[in-house]
This record gives sequence, structure tokens and C-alpha cells, in this order.
Amino acid sequence: MNELDSRKVLFDQLESSLEDAYKQGPDGIIEYLKALSYSLGAQVAIVSKPEHIPDMINEVMTTFGQGLQSGMLELHGLNGKFKVHVNGVIRT
Repeated sequence: MNELDSRKVLFDQLESSLEDAYKQGPDGIIEYLKALSYSLGAQVAIVSKPEHIPDMINEVMTTFGQGLQSGMLELHGLNGKFKVHVNGVIRT
């Protein structure tokens, strides 16, 4: 399976989960997005060395922005830019 096919399979799985969340109403959607965010954060921590986490967050958020841009254009006809730059991560 190539990278594009893998992304399509993952997107379809997430889309199915989102449809289930929609059935639960606004609170279900919020909980779905929070769970997805938590899982993504944990996965970044698992695959990254601590010193690489800011760069990984930049990559993930850049891709998030591309998805947001694409969705806003496709669904609402709105075109814009979303940029994030992480200067550092502080652990307390």
C-alpha cells in the first residue's frame, strides 16, 4: 500500500468515526475531536525524541492547516491561510 492509499484508508476511518460522533450531537463532536487530539499528541510523543517535538508539532500543525484550508475552501468557498510556528515546548 502506498502513502496515498494509506492516507485514504485513515481518512475514511476518521470520517466514519466523525459520522458516529455527529449522531451524538455537538458534545459528541467535541469529545471526538478532543480524543483525536489527545491520541495525536501521544503518538507524537511516542515517535519523537524530546528535542524534536517542536519540529514535529510544526509539521503536524502545518498539515492540519492544509486540511483546514482545503475543507474551508471545499465546504464553504472560503480561501485563507493557517500558519503556526512553535518556538519551543516547556515541560513543567
